[in-house]
Amino acid sequence: YLRYTELLNYKSWIDQFILFFIAVSCIRDVQTAKRAWVYMMVGSALVVIYTVPEMLEKMGRSTIEKSRIEGPHRQSNNFGGFVAYTTLPLVAFFVVFMKDIRAWLITPYFLVCAKILITTFSRGAYLAFAAGCLFSGYLKSGRFLAFWVLFAVSVVAIFPQVLPEAVLARMESVTETQTSSATPEQLDRSSEVRLIMWRAASRMILEDPIFGKGFKAFPKLKEDYTEQFVKESDPHSMYLYLGSQMGLPAVVLFVYIMGFMVYMGYRLSRSRIDRFSRAIGIGGASAAVCYSIVCIFGSRAVNPDFTLYFWTYFVVMAVLYRDLILKDVSQAELSGAPKRLNAFLAQSQKKREQAAQNAEAAPSERIGRRGKHRKSARAERADADQARQSFFDDEPQELSQRQRHKLNRATKREKRKVVKDRLSAKRRR
Repeated sequence: YLRYTELLNYKSWIDQFILFFIAVSCIRDVQTAKRAWVYMMVGSALVVIYTVPEMLEKMGRSTIEKSRIEGPHRQSNNFGGFVAYTTLPLVAFFVVFMKDIRAWLITPYFLVCAKILITTFSRGAYLAFAAGCLFSGYLKSGRFLAFWVLFAVSVVAIFPQVLPEAVLARMESVTETQTSSATPEQLDRSSEVRLIMWRAASRMILEDPIFGKGFKAFPKLKEDYTEQFVKESDPHSMYLYLGSQMGLPAVVLFVYIMGFMVYMGYRLSRSRIDRFSRAIGIGGASAAVCYSIVCIFGSRAVNPDFTLYFWTYFVVMAVLYRDLILKDVSQAELSGAPKRLNAFLAQSQKKREQAAQNAEAAPSERIGRRGKHRKSARAERADADQARQSFFDDEPQELSQRQRHKLNRATKREKRKVVKDRLSAKRRR
């Protein structure tokens, strides 16, 4: 029991973090991050295609439970959530490159993904995927989202038969209609069990909100907190899973990780230089939103086969976000230096004018032929050297000729690097 149950449970929880640090050590630069994104999309597509024979085999069965596909995860809800959040990066890629005719070549794959997602009959995956698509359109632009939402609502209002019957049947199965009209509708067995487990996990959190009841303690203590006996041993919510066993600080950390991924995606989505990085950012942010909603309806983030793509995508976005921050700092330095130079020159001009006025007031001062105060050539060269030196430094200091030459070369090199990056990005577009 200890060898094949408990140790494997601990190992499956730790494996995802080991894989995360492996991804951190392997993905270090922007080009590697983009290649890793391509490999991830190819891998998720292979998983979807692998499930097509199972979908064809189970089509037309008598009940929904018999028709549900389980995929490589061997569990319909886990597989549905996996398909939902791994498809959104490709949706974001299509949204960003929609004007390119080559992007439309992946639309048949979207139809296959939609059919696979529908056949999982996972209501949480349906809602999470819809929310991720809406957030992806929002990051593209508000007008883009408004247009497609109005278009979809109009089509559904005019042609309601376009909605898949399987989705409607699954969403309506939340309640069970009773044979007697006097008896009100009741929740189906799945939803009822979820509510029982949620209440039990909530009571555990209220009793020990800081440290929780201990890792893997929920299955052993659930009978003391449930109103009736249930066979299930999972709280059916990742947030309640963490809160009941590891305390509210673990829940806050989990939410912070997903929130930071959304923030990185938002920053990358505002990039106008590299459209590929923008597509990755929009896809990552929408995938994080989808992932967070999927975790509301089940403890999905405990299995490495479900979370591996999320952590790898997090590393890819972190590398791109770091590169974006470095470019922003470089641009700020290049754009801020001329402003400081102009301010220093204006201050020097003001001092010269004040010196000229003092010279006019003193008759013993040397006056030029045109009646203006003239400074010596040495003083003018000193002012020019001081202005050149304060190009990057707020407080001017005395620099040698060799140091000034190095400073000028570094400034030109930084400007050439920015221009080169812009040209390369333009060629890639």
